[in-house]
Amino acid sequence: ADLYWERARHAEAERREATMAHYEALVREHDADGHYAALSKAHAYLSVDTTPGGARVVAHRFVPRDRRLVKDEEHAIDLGPTPVRHVKLDPGSYVLVVTKEHAGAYRDVRYPVLLRRGAHHEASIDLYRDDRVGDGFLYIPRGPTIVGGDELAYDALPRQEIDVASFAIAKFPVTMREYCTFLDEI
Repeated sequence: ADLYWERARHAEAERREATMAHYEALVREHDADGHYAALSKAHAYLSVDTTPGGARVVAHRFVPRDRRLVKDEEHAIDLGPTPVRHVKLDPGSYVLVVTKEHAGAYRDVRYPVLLRRGAHHEASIDLYRDDRVGDGFLYIPRGPTIVGGDELAYDALPRQEIDVASFAIAKFPVTMREYCTFLDEI
């Protein structure tokens, strides 16, 4: 059961759902003392803080559709205003939509998060007004991301989770005209 549990968690981390289901079935078959039964049903926990506080947080689960993960619009989970503390959710991939109204023109934030079984994810999200982010730019809040691990890539990095600082990125690629304007200014 220990071996199958480890392999199921490895398959879960690599998003190989069929392999994960296979090993979880083997765990249930060989779990003589019921130790893994409770672990397999464990929830994930989420806490969210924003600066400034009082922003509304809505969680949307990512669901597979046509071999892609898409936001489930039909089953949104309203987590209420921040701070949000220890909300119990099913493990999986979510996108948190954070909105702050009645306080000026704060930009809505989308915060993707992977909630692991039995883990507690704490998100700290800074909100910015539209004039601070700029037209044509998207704000990406700080947080953990998974990089590497593509076994088919040449000289691939090992799979790891790193923290990335917040940043803004242009919504569309830079055009030749914009690049020439930049060159003229320097």
